[in-house]
Amino acid sequence: MTLRNLFLSLFIIIQLFGQNKLGGVVFRVDDNQPVNYWEEFSQIFNKYDAHFNFALNVTYLRADINYIAEIKNLQTSGHEFCDHTPCHATHWFYIYRDPAPFFSKIGVDNIKQYSTYSKINLKYASIDTTVFPETYYLNIESKFLTSTFNGGFKDVKSGVITYLWLPTKQLVLTVGKTLNANSFDSDTIYYSNFWGDTLVLNNEQNVPFKILNRKVIKMQPDALDVLAEETKYFCDQNLIIPPKVFIHPGGIHPLLTRSDISNSYGSDEDYIAGSVENDPSLKCFNEYDPKDDKRFGIEWGDFGDNVSTFKVAKTIITDRLAKHYISINESHFNNLLGGWEAYLSRTDSMLFFLNSNNIPILKYSEAAELLYGNKKMESFENYFPDLNSDIDENGRSDGYDSVSGQILIDSTLKAKVIKISSLGNVFTINNLGGLEKGSNTFSFWASGKSAQFKISLEFPETKQVVSKLITVDADGWVNLKNQLVIPETISFLNIKLDCINLSGSFALLGDFRMVKVNTTRILNDQEEVYCNDKSYCFPNPFNPFVNITFNILKSENIIIKIYDLLGKLIIERKLGELNFGHYNELFDFNNYKSGLYFVEINLGFQKQYHKILLLK
Repeated sequence: MTLRNLFLSLFIIIQLFGQNKLGGVVFRVDDNQPVNYWEEFSQIFNKYDAHFNFALNVTYLRADINYIAEIKNLQTSGHEFCDHTPCHATHWFYIYRDPAPFFSKIGVDNIKQYSTYSKINLKYASIDTTVFPETYYLNIESKFLTSTFNGGFKDVKSGVITYLWLPTKQLVLTVGKTLNANSFDSDTIYYSNFWGDTLVLNNEQNVPFKILNRKVIKMQPDALDVLAEETKYFCDQNLIIPPKVFIHPGGIHPLLTRSDISNSYGSDEDYIAGSVENDPSLKCFNEYDPKDDKRFGIEWGDFGDNVSTFKVAKTIITDRLAKHYISINESHFNNLLGGWEAYLSRTDSMLFFLNSNNIPILKYSEAAELLYGNKKMESFENYFPDLNSDIDENGRSDGYDSVSGQILIDSTLKAKVIKISSLGNVFTINNLGGLEKGSNTFSFWASGKSAQFKISLEFPETKQVVSKLITVDADGWVNLKNQLVIPETISFLNIKLDCINLSGSFALLGDFRMVKVNTTRILNDQEEVYCNDKSYCFPNPFNPFVNITFNILKSENIIIKIYDLLGKLIIERKLGELNFGHYNELFDFNNYKSGLYFVEINLGFQKQYHKILLLK
């Protein structure tokens, strides 16, 4: 069985057990890179049966037989071809054929015809002049524009100003090279029309203008249809599988939004994923998605494996994984740290690391389906970062931004715990995703005399903070719980735990959990409502011991079964009839290999399932 098929088998099994919140990593490279680079890069991915995304501007490849053959080779190997627009722009493109059919297309504004090619300029729909409401004045001097006040165009170089709106002429001008731009005198710049074509206006003084940036010009939906159709035309002509992923190009052109891509590419052209830099998605599980367009905002840039060290990239990936995000690299195969060969070696090391730690390597289409598709979510599993997890081996628990106190292994819990000897912050976790909306139970095990803690949840999206106090006063271990409510519209939160009172010399804290309350099954009058925390496994990931804990509210015959990734039963423990109470069973995996395993707890009247990860 190949690694890729093994991964797909994992996804099938997960569907049977309920979707988990294990993210992964997407590798993406933009622009028309040399063929030999694609060949060498793909060889490394093929070695691990892994895939990457490559975003191309197809018009520039129209006559390159070798390049077209390489696209087909990459697609045959399972790598995902993405639409990067025909010419790396959202408002125009070149064609090298008869332009006659384009004159009747609604989305086309005008066509510039040259001896061997034509330039198709697309229509914009509207301009929002309220973002920069001030009206300024300039002088038109042939092919130059000069500001009538000091520093008028000083922000051109920073990208704040990309276009100018001349209301009296109903013209959008593209700002060009600055001849002089500073804050202490008038500024002079070149200009062109909206599509970057040469334009020379009559000289005129004190012409009113407004500043525009790339976000405020909205393209016509019909224009985007024409843009997408051109990429499809290239694919049809060259027998290439058409792309299903749109990757927004950088540069001076209007920025498209998620809704633009969803409404034009998604509905008309059957695209299933995309990337935009204008209001991108968070890329976390259970992200609030009221317009169902987040799959078209999967932007890259979480780590730059071309400029970052392997160590830095690993930490970013594992922290985001623990917080239930997908990570996407950023590469143009340029400015490579250490050069091309070092980059390839770093890529090989990264793929080996991901594969060895069962971290999925995803394509854009897979990431979109995983995060924003209709797969069944596992609503009642713990989604709090595991204190025991340190996949990148940097000495800090994955997903924890800070941990105070001493980290040690407790012999009773057989897991990492935090030893607190002073007041102050215990831990902080920022941007935790994968939230379960509604009532949640926050719980942890604690041991200490007369200690009091404050749990604080900050919802950055609404600027709301919720705090609750938790008290522990026990010589041994006790399980402390508190109910917290996650609003439906919230996608992520910041959470911190502070010690505000400590009468004894120290307190121990461990096995932090956040799980949605399940009130779907009501028992009779003498019994209580079943909650999601009736069973769980800790630590998870583990090595080599794992505790399986469960509660019984009435006498039942209990059987625990554990299966490997292929569905083979490897452990069966028949516990017989147990009475009301809290139980813990310890399992030793010394004789088993690293990987994902599935736990089935048969409680007689129902079965509960868990996924556990052995990391050796």
